[in-house]
Amino acid sequence: MRDNTLLKGAMWGTFAIFLSKLLGFIYIIPFNKFLEVDQQIVFTSSYRIYAYVLLIATAGIPFATANMIAKYNSHKNYLVSFKLLKSNVLLMLAIGLVAANGLFLLAQPLANIIITQNSIPQIIKNVSVGIRLISLALIFV
Repeated sequence: MRDNTLLKGAMWGTFAIFLSKLLGFIYIIPFNKFLEVDQQIVFTSSYRIYAYVLLIATAGIPFATANMIAKYNSHKNYLVSFKLLKSNVLLMLAIGLVAANGLFLLAQPLANIIITQNSIPQIIKNVSVGIRLISLALIFV
């Protein structure tokens, strides 16, 4: 029974990762057609930083949580599963808040580091604003 549950969980996880990559691939082609070069610089710079911080902030915690919850559910220990889920949601919210605040406060220095080559100050300012805006997403993701 446990192997079947683990296999189903792994299949759903693989499907979700594949679907998110597919949706990202589908939307990025027309998205880039609509943007001008300056706008693409802002988006690419902001999103790259966001992706790195998101990768560090999550660091396998959701997968480990799902694995532990599946284990407790297979033993019909639903109260422990619920408490584990609740505590991990709070943990991820705290990590998201810390990461979002850090990224928000470090937006200007990061923009200066990313955009270095003969840059127009307006582009650096726009990248800084883009990083600040996208940092708010870390709270909810």
